[in-house]
Amino acid sequence: MALIKTYQGEGDVVEMTYPQFLDYLYKDAIESDCVAPDSKLEFLGNHVFGFTTYSGDIDVILATQMVEVIKAIVEGATFDFIKDDTKHIQYITMCNMPFLKDKLEWGTSIRGAWIEEYGKGDLEIDFHKIPRKDFKLFCQGIIDWIK
Repeated sequence: MALIKTYQGEGDVVEMTYPQFLDYLYKDAIESDCVAPDSKLEFLGNHVFGFTTYSGDIDVILATQMVEVIKAIVEGATFDFIKDDTKHIQYITMCNMPFLKDKLEWGTSIRGAWIEEYGKGDLEIDFHKIPRKDFKLFCQGIIDWIK
């Protein structure tokens, strides 16, 4: 279980898994956004990955690309992922997006990046806080939730 700190109320701490947390955020977005997301991928693109597109279709494209890159990083399969030139460009692009930037380590080459697991402090995800040290768990939660 993960501990998520919420800005709503008095900064309550809620205990749930990251897939449960994403489901909670998704349902909240459907109920309260003036333009509700049509899919989980559109939600991820806009609310979690922070893409500003004003287009649900583009949110889905970018979110799909980010999920593929996150999966390659979490599974340690980045070198296989980037064998194709198009996937290599996708990988480098997504690694430089705010969601992943400054949360990766790569030693001598970004091509073999892994998620930095010793960060201190919190990360903000859609007005909630998660421990920075849990970012890899959160990324795995995204992969599990989107299946």
